[in-house]
Amino acid sequence: PKGIELSSVRVDEILLHLPGDMKKINRQYAVKLLFDEFPENEEAVMVYGNEYLLYSAIKNIVHNACKFSGDHTAIVKLRFNQDTIIVEIEDKGPGISKSEYENIFQPFYRSKTLLNKVPGSGLGLPLADHIVRLYNGTIEVRSQQGHGSIFTITLKAKK
Repeated sequence: PKGIELSSVRVDEILLHLPGDMKKINRQYAVKLLFDEFPENEEAVMVYGNEYLLYSAIKNIVHNACKFSGDHTAIVKLRFNQDTIIVEIEDKGPGISKSEYENIFQPFYRSKTLLNKVPGSGLGLPLADHIVRLYNGTIEVRSQQGHGSIFTITLKAKK
């Protein structure tokens, strides 16, 4: 069997697939892309890795944002900060209680408040976290119950 193909991946280009892919899952889902000004060095918008895996990680979080938001909209921001690429995924969902923060990245964990309301396996976030860690990146969550959540993915730029 062939190994996982690694290459230079432009983060902005994979994000551009999100609006169409979310519409295929559910016509009500919407993704708003907001990109910061791009750095002059093209490598500052690239990571080295597997395009499909990275896209899967981001797509899992965006899918959750659409699924849990009352308006079914995810706001995806792309920012650049020195040697890092930052992808923020914001939703207007029910939010996550602080007591659940550490559990949401555990396989099969599902929020007690959503168990019977929103379908899911509890594998999306653990998978996303695992993939982002393969890139030596991080996922952080900020959330306020009743006001939605912001997931921040930080990746090292290729440059």
